[in-house]
Amino acid sequence: MPTTDLAAGPRLIIRSVPLPTPDRGAVARRLRHAARVTARHLGPVAVAAARTRRYDEAATAVALRAVFDEMGGTFAKFGQLIGSSPSLFGEVVAGAFRGTLDAVVPVPFHEVKLTVEDELGLPLPLLFSSFDEVPIAAASVAQVHRATLLDGREVAVKVLRPRVEHAMAVDIAVMIPLFGFLGRQVAIGVFGELPSLVSGLAEQLSEEVDLRNEARSMAWFAHLVETLDLHRIEVPAPEPGYVTRRVLAMSFIDGVPVDHVEAIEAMGVDPAPLVQETVRAWFASALCTGAFHGDVHAGNLLVTPRGNLGVLDWGIVGRFDDHTQRFFRRTIEGVLGDESAWADVQGLMKDVYGPGLQEQIGADDAQMALLLRMQIEPLFRRPFGEIDLTNLIVNETAGSPLLDEVGAGAAKPRSTYQLWRAERARRREQAASGARETTFDRGMFLLGKQLVYFDRYGKLFLPDTPLLWDEDAFHRLLAEPMVPAEDRPDGYET
Repeated sequence: MPTTDLAAGPRLIIRSVPLPTPDRGAVARRLRHAARVTARHLGPVAVAAARTRRYDEAATAVALRAVFDEMGGTFAKFGQLIGSSPSLFGEVVAGAFRGTLDAVVPVPFHEVKLTVEDELGLPLPLLFSSFDEVPIAAASVAQVHRATLLDGREVAVKVLRPRVEHAMAVDIAVMIPLFGFLGRQVAIGVFGELPSLVSGLAEQLSEEVDLRNEARSMAWFAHLVETLDLHRIEVPAPEPGYVTRRVLAMSFIDGVPVDHVEAIEAMGVDPAPLVQETVRAWFASALCTGAFHGDVHAGNLLVTPRGNLGVLDWGIVGRFDDHTQRFFRRTIEGVLGDESAWADVQGLMKDVYGPGLQEQIGADDAQMALLLRMQIEPLFRRPFGEIDLTNLIVNETAGSPLLDEVGAGAAKPRSTYQLWRAERARRREQAASGARETTFDRGMFLLGKQLVYFDRYGKLFLPDTPLLWDEDAFHRLLAEPMVPAEDRPDGYET
């Protein structure tokens, strides 16, 4: 892998589109509807839990999925996050939500046709020689149709749903109080995570409703792939003249999802080296440019008949602030043998969260640095088949036997429940002070979510290989200078 300036080439420009201020009447009606739907589906589960004094995760997951299904719209988008993250929300909950990945009712074709013609300024027959009326994918924000350009090239055409911005704004306004209530009153399992994810979803949606962001992201990552000589990775290319805020035509990549093992075997393709190249490219972008594909679920990674891996759907691109990127780099440097890095990792985390958690554990700075190292290092150095990358998202420090090994000064908590209560108290204090979730929180959550996906693919195809399998390659990546925020005036807009 050549050493080069990965920040050179196309700029990654991400501009948010402010969601409209929703009509109060529309919000009130939607909120009343949400309250009725929630009570109808979750009420019986709550009554049963109160009677038996037992939390039934399976029944709760089914009831919550019924709420999301009936609400539709942006709730379906949120359901996709839950359904595609079993290591974050648990296999039971994720399994109940998995159908939301492809259960969105498509927009009627006549509305799609109107949008395409309005955006591109010509009748459909003057733009395409063919345009399939049935979409190949339909989601809550946009849907994708297969089409053929006038010169015979096949393309995928992504089209935003009509009036999607207003619908999303109403749903976000409803989710904030609804999920806040559920988070406070239930506060366990999936409910404890719902409130903190709403703000991140709102930010993500405000970027997805401008498809020009996705076109620029594809050009940026295609340059990175070419620079690193990762020629088995394919990124769709936006079609010049066919890119607007609401319509995006791109080269068509055909293939099967990376987790469809039998279909891949039928093609005679070995997916293991493809997964390794994808992981390396992802780390290259995150470590060196602070930006990365933010939704690498299996539906966005297609193994092609040519034996390549197509990386699709660039509507979600995570970006680190300087602090978070430095934390990530120092963590990897520590895993690769830089002993001084762990004190920096501990200091960077303490800068963000303050001393509260450390004081609760009863560890000094050196002990906390050692605890973080013992918690993180094995996840990167041991084979996929022996680790669980969920630990990078879900804090399992509480009650860990590792606390016995960091010294007598670190008092082991009586139970996981004790630290759970402390974390809930911290979140309540943060909310009461008017503070919001930090960019570190959002960046690390989105990063951790991608590593959880890689954990799944690694267990499928690389069970005997560690996440950092090629130390020389990662040392070369870390030799690249980090692109600081002050040098990104027009490259990382939000």
